Amino acid sequence: MNSKKSLGKAFRTALISVLLFSPAALFCEEAVIEYLKGNISDKIHAVQQSSLSGDMSICLRALDFAAQEKDTLAKDAEFKQLVKTAVSCLNTENASQEEKDKASANLSQIFISFDDGEIRIAVLDKIKKISSQKSINLLNSFVSDKIHRKEPIDDLTIKAIMLLGEIGDSNSFTSLFLADIMDVWPNNKKELRDAYSPLAKKCENEILTVFANVDTEKKNSILSTVKELSDDGEKIPKKICGELAENALSESIYSIGETKEKNEKLILLQLTSLQIASDQKWTRAAKLATEIFPQIRSAYESQIISDEQFATAIQNIASIASDKTGKVLSSYLEFLNKGMEQNRTPSQAVVLSVINALGGLGDKTAFDGLLYVTYLNYPEAVVKAAKSALTKLKW
Repeated sequence: MNSKKSLGKAFRTALISVLLFSPAALFCEEAVIEYLKGNISDKIHAVQQSSLSGDMSICLRALDFAAQEKDTLAKDAEFKQLVKTAVSCLNTENASQEEKDKASANLSQIFISFDDGEIRIAVLDKIKKISSQKSINLLNSFVSDKIHRKEPIDDLTIKAIMLLGEIGDSNSFTSLFLADIMDVWPNNKKELRDAYSPLAKKCENEILTVFANVDTEKKNSILSTVKELSDDGEKIPKKICGELAENALSESIYSIGETKEKNEKLILLQLTSLQIASDQKWTRAAKLATEIFPQIRSAYESQIISDEQFATAIQNIASIASDKTGKVLSSYLEFLNKGMEQNRTPSQAVVLSVINALGGLGDKTAFDGLLYVTYLNYPEAVVKAAKSALTKLKW
């Protein structure tokens, strides 16, 4: 029995000895000694060697040292190399959450403490792998400050912007979206849009808030941007596009009539909103779309918009029709017919748009107007369209 206990004790002692004095343990201990006793060059070597074994404790020591001594050694080339080496060698793949939090905090401190572009880019490369809310806040603050100051964009800022596109939050989206809309960096819209588009799905409220708090010109810019991104692989979700279009129509319907310049911007807002609502089949905006027809008609008759723009607006209104759309367009067709009686030939694009819309709606209230088209001296294409529309009416 005693011999078994002795054997067990001997085994445990041997195992502990192996663990304590294994090559890896001795390697790490030697690296720590080299770091603590050595000059900057030795410290760099110690950081590199320790990282090979998967130990990041010396990297963290070096980053702490860098933050403490930056004011004294910031211009020293070897010191900068130590900082870059410590950042690049930091490996949290098998680290505990506590160690990851420590690493993230250290990286944030280094980014704040150093102006050196290479060091900061190295930090961003590492943050991408061990992001935390603290690092996201750091990047948000950095980018938003650049936007606020309207500083020229550089490689570091572009890298930070693209990183926010991968790890950012709603604050990231708002900053990048505003930078695009406000033309802070007009030559870098693609980078901004590539960054904030992936964040948009979770930022509907932020988009609507920005939209509600800018002037009509910027509202037009937002709608145009959203339409482009929606057309380009649906980078902006359908729901957000529809909500924006609906909000724009609702707001614009009560704002027409103040000044000619403002009216022109509001009409453009309505046209773009109608196009988006039609593209997204956003039938929630159907009632509003029909209600703004008189305003768009007035803009057309005042020559604010072209034949083609008016014709397209009619098509878009009909594509998300309400129960009143057929009556509104039938009434307008009767107006065009009266003009034709008096030798005021309407635009063929416009009259065809009305006729085709009525045919698509199938509203029987259009019967008289469509039938009368066939008796008037309209071009053959218009008469043919009216006859086709008549066959589609629902009785």
